[in-house]
Amino acid sequence: MGGNFEKTEAEFQRAMATREFEKLQSIMEQWQTQGGSANASFMREGFNRAIDDRDAELAKILVRGGCCVEAGTMKSILKHTADTDDLNLLQAVLDGGFDTNTYLSGHLGDALLMAILYRKQPAVELLLSHNADPNRNRRMGSETALEMAAKVASPAVVELLLEHGATWKNRAALHYAAMDNRVDVAAVLLRHGQDVNAVSDDEEIPASYYERGWGTALHEAARNGHEQMIRFLLEHGIDVSLKDNHGKTAWEVAADNLDENVAQLLSAE
Repeated sequence: MGGNFEKTEAEFQRAMATREFEKLQSIMEQWQTQGGSANASFMREGFNRAIDDRDAELAKILVRGGCCVEAGTMKSILKHTADTDDLNLLQAVLDGGFDTNTYLSGHLGDALLMAILYRKQPAVELLLSHNADPNRNRRMGSETALEMAAKVASPAVVELLLEHGATWKNRAALHYAAMDNRVDVAAVLLRHGQDVNAVSDDEEIPASYYERGWGTALHEAARNGHEQMIRFLLEHGIDVSLKDNHGKTAWEVAADNLDENVAQLLSAE
């Protein structure tokens, strides 16, 4: 396919330069009909150039023509969105037919998880409006969109995810909020029905957490000395008698850490 490749590449580059979009799409369709890859180097390089040039119209045509949106490309798009508040590039690849639930990489997850990491609510909203499933993919093989948001995103983003079907059941979002003393996030989770006494037995929890002890959100708040979170959880009826997988209550976790203030707070219950 050597000669055909060179001819198609030349035609593709000319159509790119002259912005003949219908011709460009026809070239890509014909190339793939003849057995050419949608991830051919000239298509991939052309698409990356469109992203680098912030050319939303061209990016849309190239995605529609079959260009692959890879992890690095989506990262570049979302970084641009985070830096400039410009959603045009992201909107363009979505209009071109990009599947928002495409798993891009084990380290980064999908576009929704990446948008959450960039802490950009409008990008999260746009992806959810294009059927991104907050329960489908995982970052690092374990964290759902809701769990990641409980760690780094605003309460508004957590609310958005829950409104779009994100589940807290058998997940660790409340635990992660407790680890970082994110009372505002915990409040959103409880308002949406999160069981304050839930002990996730999810197999995707990092092994290191099980090894040092895994119980309720109260255990995590106690382990990290977060008195504000402890008071919040107590006010919402958390059961102080529940034990972690090592058979310890939250009070015993605090005592093991020699945290007298937290141990005293819990012993009063």
